[in-house]
Formats: sequence, C-alpha cells, structure tokens
Amino acid sequence: MELNENMNGNVLFEDSLKVLIEEKGTILISSKDGNHKLIKDVYYVSKLKRNILSVGQLLEKGYDILMKDKYLWLKDQNENLISKVLMSRNRMFILNLKTIEAKCLKVSMQDKA
Repeated sequence: MELNENMNGNVLFEDSLKVLIEEKGTILISSKDGNHKLIKDVYYVSKLKRNILSVGQLLEKGYDILMKDKYLWLKDQNENLISKVLMSRNRMFILNLKTIEAKCLKVSMQDKA
C-alpha cells in the first residue's frame, strides 16, 4: 500500500549473512474469513528469493501465534484466524498470503433539482 524508500538497515541472519533492507512499507492482506488486514513495517529486500515475515515482529504488533502438531496458527488482535500453516520438511512455515491492492473510490453527488 505504501513504501518508505528512505529505509536504512540490514537483515542479519544466523550465519552472519547481511542483506540490505531497501524499503519499508505496509501491505494489505486478505484473511481466511475474507476480511482485510494491514501489516505495517514490512521490509522489502530484493536479494531474498522469498519474503520473510518475522514471528517476533508479529508478536510485538499484537498478533497471536500458536505452534502445535506441525501447524502454525496466526491470529490477529481480535482472535480472527489469518492463516493456518503446515510445517514444511525443512521446518519452515510457508505462509501464502494473498496481498491485495487498496483502491480509492470516488463518489459523485449530483443535485436532483
């Protein structure tokens, strides 16, 4: 939805690999129940093959995360289910979020004289 191109920083991985954060922004996603949710302060790093969503950052933003029996449940601040994800063979949780573009609609009122 919006991007801050004046981002300055790096993502540091466990193996000491550092990649440049190019932008920070807000994404609009469609949740399982059909509602739309905003996730703010998402980093854009073009050198990564996949986008990474930090569990720690989601917790700080008030999301609830439950991991049990090889599943991860992600819920928003109102306990609405965003996604249920099965753990992959390499112990990652591949979350396929459907991002949507925000649309601004214009309403025109005409006099009925």
